[in-house]
Amino acid sequence: MRAKTLLIAVLVLPVFPASATIFYVNDHAIFITTGSDGNTFQFLDLIDTDDDAINIVTSLNNSFNDIDISNPTEATPQDGIIVTDTVSTGSSFNDITVDNVDNDCFETFANDTTITTATFTNCGQDGVVINLTAGTLLTLDDITATDPAALGISIANLVAGTVLISDITVTAATTGLLLSATSGGTYRDIDIRTSTTGMQLTNADSNDFDVTAFSANIFGATGQGNGTGIIVSAGSDSNTFNALSVVDNTGDGIEISSTSASNIIDGNLFLGNTLNGANLAGTGANSFYANCLRNATNILDGGAGGITYINAGSGNFWGSFPADGTGFSEDNTTCTDAGEFDAGGTEIMAARCGTLNATESCTLTFSLNIE
Repeated sequence: MRAKTLLIAVLVLPVFPASATIFYVNDHAIFITTGSDGNTFQFLDLIDTDDDAINIVTSLNNSFNDIDISNPTEATPQDGIIVTDTVSTGSSFNDITVDNVDNDCFETFANDTTITTATFTNCGQDGVVINLTAGTLLTLDDITATDPAALGISIANLVAGTVLISDITVTAATTGLLLSATSGGTYRDIDIRTSTTGMQLTNADSNDFDVTAFSANIFGATGQGNGTGIIVSAGSDSNTFNALSVVDNTGDGIEISSTSASNIIDGNLFLGNTLNGANLAGTGANSFYANCLRNATNILDGGAGGITYINAGSGNFWGSFPADGTGFSEDNTTCTDAGEFDAGGTEIMAARCGTLNATESCTLTFSLNIE
């Protein structure tokens, strides 16, 4: 059984390595400031502190391992962990738990942050906030955020660099994963359920949600759907969504904004979403093909004709609702059932043309081929 240093209200200084140069304490359990770089902290319980449990200011390359934080208390809401400036780069956090804080469980403004194996529960605001200025380095792996009052994970202002987000689980957030002005990231094993919105992209470009054979991205599951599964908002271009499972959301499975373009949505499963499997309401030239859709309304097309529905002879496949099966395939024999619709299915016809009487006609400017 490992020994831990216990910090309760009145602070007890942990033992630091000889390399530590400066350590300040006020109402924080750990407060690291200018000139105190390269410290290692481990095996600590930080309980009932009077301010942010860990506060880092202009301090580089600090490492935190096996830290448990709960109940920081103050009249003003406090964070569990906060890196307050853009200078304090190179911090790593491993095996971290933060529970029952009044504000964000974790917040950083610094580039080159690594969080691995962390659990954030009952956050008064957001679970994890990454708010950078032209950041290029970020690793989040094996992160769980449960019951945050607001966002599960928020990432802002990351530009193309080394951005790896993997093994993320969020439940009961307003938005599970929010990407703002963030580009070039790779996202694997994202699992978001029972949130108002599973994931939202805003001015976020060239992000890759194309999973490998050993991973999956899940936005809603049977009996554990979100409100809307995925929203691709204004100005979010050239993102790739492949092999996603978007199931049982009470709104749309995926919603593409009118000003987002060049996104590729292929080979995904959209099952049992209450409004539309895919709401392609916009005018942007996006691609949507080889998807398996089993919803009350599979595709709602906005009517501008900017969507590409066929690639290399492969269109989209769907059956009646409800329908069996949870897989996705470019082979319609594994996706469709007796309720299969062929090219120009009635869901899209209704969305594009409205209700027609016996003397009216409507011409569709696109087609769906099922090979």
